[in-house]
Amino acid sequence: MPKTLDTAEVRELREADPQARLIDVRTPGEFASSHIPGPATCR
Repeated sequence: MPKTLDTAEVRELREADPQARLIDVRTPGEFASSHIPGPATCR
């Protein structure tokens, strides 16, 4: 099930599992304006 993560949760997830996949579901404009390195976008 999708979940919204805050920055602390993302940091913990990436430290615990560097292979974890993050999927950014924001609009293309939102994604272009700011995103962390390495996420996939589904839009």
